[in-house]
Amino acid sequence: MEGRSSRLQRLKFKNSIRTDTSIANYVIPWIPHLKEITIKKRVLTAIANALVSQCQKLEVFRQKDDTIPVNCYQSALEQRNFLLVILQGCPKLRVFDAIHHRIDAKQLTEKPFAYEGLETFRCQVVGLERLSKDAASMFGRITEISAAGRDTTGVAETINKMAGRLQEQQIKIFDQFARLTRLTTLDLGYAWRDPL
Repeated sequence: MEGRSSRLQRLKFKNSIRTDTSIANYVIPWIPHLKEITIKKRVLTAIANALVSQCQKLEVFRQKDDTIPVNCYQSALEQRNFLLVILQGCPKLRVFDAIHHRIDAKQLTEKPFAYEGLETFRCQVVGLERLSKDAASMFGRITEISAAGRDTTGVAETINKMAGRLQEQQIKIFDQFARLTRLTTLDLGYAWRDPL
């Protein structure tokens, strides 16, 4: 290519990518006109960052795999969220299809998506806070006790604060998706989650 960039717009990797850094450093910069990428196996941090910095025309990101899309040497937190840079950094992204990938709810709400024209979002949103079984049970008992006319002010205030914090997080997530007015597919990956 004699130092010239490629006009390539679609790229599919069918095999597992084991040279994440090499692809990020030597392939991605060579294809700045890339509009669609499909990766069959694992996507690691270096490729996600390279796509954001080198491929500003990217419209479709697909990860096709039935295995966990992470590097086994990463911590649990590092195994999540690294694809979030694509959502927050690609200004023309229409399709984000990575159903086996996990993004923490808190991380998802910290910064808006780069493009509100997203049409497909398939990714697991995890880390939504919920009342524990004990707190929910206690909430029910407090309601009964209050109905009987007894004072439950201190405990009720604590549980109400907790419930308010949980509701605030859920509202932030709903607000994030509400801005995506062209969204036609929303799949938060419940069927693919590990129940443990």
